[in-house]
Amino acid sequence: MVPFEEAAAEALEIYAAEKDEGAKQAIHQDMIRAWYKNTVSPEEYYIFGFQDLKQTQRDTFVSRKEKDQKMVLHVGLGEDYLLLKDKYKFYCHFQEFFHRDVCRLTDSEADRNGFISFCKAHSAYIAKNNKGRMGIGTAVRQQDGTEASIASEIAYLLSHGKEWVIEELIDQDERMALLNPSSLNTVRICSRWNSEGFSVFEAFVRMGRAGSVIDNVSSGGLAAAIDIKTGIVSSKGFGKGVEMYARHPDTDAALLGFQIPDWDQLMQEVEKIHSLISYYPYVGWDFALSKNGWVVIEGNWGNFLTQYLKIGMRKEFEKCFK
Repeated sequence: MVPFEEAAAEALEIYAAEKDEGAKQAIHQDMIRAWYKNTVSPEEYYIFGFQDLKQTQRDTFVSRKEKDQKMVLHVGLGEDYLLLKDKYKFYCHFQEFFHRDVCRLTDSEADRNGFISFCKAHSAYIAKNNKGRMGIGTAVRQQDGTEASIASEIAYLLSHGKEWVIEELIDQDERMALLNPSSLNTVRICSRWNSEGFSVFEAFVRMGRAGSVIDNVSSGGLAAAIDIKTGIVSSKGFGKGVEMYARHPDTDAALLGFQIPDWDQLMQEVEKIHSLISYYPYVGWDFALSKNGWVVIEGNWGNFLTQYLKIGMRKEFEKCFK
């Protein structure tokens, strides 16, 4: 967690660089009020558009801190909690939805041997910090299958983290690759399972920028809202800044109006996977479209991306617990 004052300074530098010192002081004071009244971080303050909202409007938003606290109170801090916080535990529980090889790398002999076997089958792979967030540290790696090359990979990875999840690369469907070919472009779907059963209440397509393999908005990627009924992109794309894009700024691919392929099949996969943990009131699922169909990437309690469009999600969030 970044200290508040450091986060406030960074947000002011990004979003209010042109303001004079008096205006920045006033914004800083309002950020403090938003933190105490709504537990909204300085970054969320700007992402949600709090600078232009009255308190009654601000109260319709759910901060990451509030959301995480309520989820912890609901599921506890045991194995159920770890299921969406530990990438390897997630893989073991939902292996049937991955449709690709996955292994873990730690300093244990068994995991090292598993990684060696994996590398003999796959020259390229994607490495993820097992408990990492926002795509930080995620990288596509390559090796040539020789003992020296694999040993070098082991040494490199374990010098940068204690526990890694190693995944076979997904051969992305060309229809999704059109958005940005360098990244695996995914769909984030927030599904709810309450006393009324299963429902989807938010969906977004996420894509990277040119040359990047990461599609997370928090790490520089773009996202755009999807109409849940049709699978058609219904908003312009957005990132961490204030600009909105009808077309991808690097690839010129049309975003607004883009049809997510095989949408009905994806909705069926989301209901099926959530049914395995229906005691979770909501999950943000990330799926990618491979040439052989939809595959799961991960499940999380991620930000409600609708709030990036300045629309509070409190009502939808509270329905998760009914």
